[in-house]
Amino acid sequence: MGSTGNCRRLSERAYQALLANPELCAAVVCLPDRLEVPPAGTGGPPAPVTEAQRSESFLRAFDRLLTGGLAEAAEFVHADSIRLANQTGFPVDELGPRLNIDKIWRELQLPLAGNEHEPSAPPGDAVLGGTEIGPDLGYGPARLMLAREARETAAALERFTLDCFHASWDRLAEERADVQDSVWADDRCRGYIFSSFGDVRDYFRETAPLGWGMLLWLG
Repeated sequence: MGSTGNCRRLSERAYQALLANPELCAAVVCLPDRLEVPPAGTGGPPAPVTEAQRSESFLRAFDRLLTGGLAEAAEFVHADSIRLANQTGFPVDELGPRLNIDKIWRELQLPLAGNEHEPSAPPGDAVLGGTEIGPDLGYGPARLMLAREARETAAALERFTLDCFHASWDRLAEERADVQDSVWADDRCRGYIFSSFGDVRDYFRETAPLGWGMLLWLG
């Protein structure tokens, strides 16, 4: 298995709602990738998510997994996350589409930041930036990034050109040449990771002029 990297842009109002109610992160990260018909929030200050609500949602999802399989459970989790977000007044309609960078987030993090576990500064913030918020999602809490931080990361990614990424990747691949079954020696993985770098750069580029922040998590 292994964790996958994810990010989702969000408005200032959604940002503040998560600050006021960090437990909501567990529902927000389970929302569908794209909300084609965004449900409207109920308005007003968000009501807190209780432990009982989280437990009930988990038990219902687990029951759906046992009776209907993985696809049905995933569909239920999406719908239940929307229900819970709306119930607490979270502005679901002020979220951007989710960007999933799959299990190669480490291979993006290393060339960008020079280390695997913590961002050094932009552009490394594109994968592990922001401040931890909310409950442990299985691979640690989500990370919430200010609009200013998202703009700085977008600018850093523009300066960190594809040629820079290639050079950093090639240097790291040479250092890891003796690691068996490594993605660093696989040309197919190389192409996929370079393409994913472009996806991340484009996502931050699109977010910067909106003045929105970012939610990042491993799932």
